[in-house]
Amino acid sequence: MEQYEKIYNYDFGESVIGDKVVVKFTIKNSISAYKFLTLFKDKKGERFSIKKTDSREIIVGIGHEYTWNLDTNDFLKTYDNTSVLDDFANLLDQTTVIEIDNHKDDYFGLYGGVSDGNNKKSQEWIDFSDTMFVIPNILAVFYEEDIHFTIFFKKKKDTDIYTQWRDIVSFLGKLDDEEELSLEDPEVKVVREIYPEVWQNNIKLALEEINADTFSRIALSRKNQLVLEKDISLPSVVKYFLNKKLPYIAFESKKSMFVTSNPLLSLSKKDDDLSIYMYLQKESLFNGDLSIDFNEEDIEQEFVNRLEAKTGYNFTVQKDKRLIGSNLDVYSMFSTKGKNSIKDIKLLSLLYPLSIIKGHPKEVTEKFLIDKEDGSYGFWYYPFGFINSKLDCKFYSCGNMLVSLSNIITIFTTILVNKNLNYEDIVSNSDKLVLKNLKLFADNNVSKGE
Repeated sequence: MEQYEKIYNYDFGESVIGDKVVVKFTIKNSISAYKFLTLFKDKKGERFSIKKTDSREIIVGIGHEYTWNLDTNDFLKTYDNTSVLDDFANLLDQTTVIEIDNHKDDYFGLYGGVSDGNNKKSQEWIDFSDTMFVIPNILAVFYEEDIHFTIFFKKKKDTDIYTQWRDIVSFLGKLDDEEELSLEDPEVKVVREIYPEVWQNNIKLALEEINADTFSRIALSRKNQLVLEKDISLPSVVKYFLNKKLPYIAFESKKSMFVTSNPLLSLSKKDDDLSIYMYLQKESLFNGDLSIDFNEEDIEQEFVNRLEAKTGYNFTVQKDKRLIGSNLDVYSMFSTKGKNSIKDIKLLSLLYPLSIIKGHPKEVTEKFLIDKEDGSYGFWYYPFGFINSKLDCKFYSCGNMLVSLSNIITIFTTILVNKNLNYEDIVSNSDKLVLKNLKLFADNNVSKGE
């Protein structure tokens, strides 16, 4: 408890405090991220955790102190629509920042993302707004030795600041509790396909179009539904991925939660350095085979032309690879120097929907998907991430995806169709992906309970 005394008893007397306050401090790490989440059962539905692909720290958010919940994804559709970002910048101007300890990185800011714009039309995504950003009340970033806390709150006019502060950080007294969490194996009652005749028929129709040279490749969707004995819990999901040493994004809203197990970095901004990532191929370490076959240079040039025409920036293109399990993700990185922080973040509207994910050529495959696939994908393959108080950001495409509504889980799986595969091969590959995604519910390290 000694390390918490300076936090409990911090002297705010020399600070000019406005209505909105940010306080930053650091403590020695004495608790796991998943156990920390269990301390806030009363905030269930207002918690999240992120383990980024490019760093080791774990981000945990508790409470929705400020929210932007919009029943539209216009933020993503329009390059000039900066309303959320303008609101955030105005909020920062009204906020007093107090640093009890200096943090090496700035994680205070907006957390959330933008969906396909049809969330309210789908039971699976009903608890999530089409555009959803939050500023958490408690932000905890877990490093190996330290936890960096950022507390954001609105000052109460009728409460002494010291009384309010001690109430906010009262959770510190629970961090050193050594009680072990009891874990249970998940019990799956039902596993079923959702409209298998639809996705199976769409494979055949897509192959006909490919044979007719209408398009070269397309990514179809497949859904599996599970019914568990009890609700899946955020702490146990986080524990599972930390044990597996895998990146993830897990986000709650009301009675629902979505999880992506392979977040792909898609937009990164730091100061005036801007990078956009497009994942073009997957290469096997065992035989060197590439799982996507197309003329990627045409797609790169088409994308660069669109970026440069809209922004007036000049982009350079670099190739790189990222190891994921036994495969390498092969991607192109489009880099430039930005000039306007808010508009630079809005490059998201030029990046999504990812044409390379949905199919090629974009216009033809997009029409095919609209005609043949009815329903919402929510945040599946749409941007999710954070924007900090310096207006730096990192956004990710949500690849492998599940969404829960209480104890009902929907798993989204990509079905890749191209000219090198026949119907049987495509179905077999898709079955393997489904089985891989189901591993989350067949591992002794995962529990349903809090």
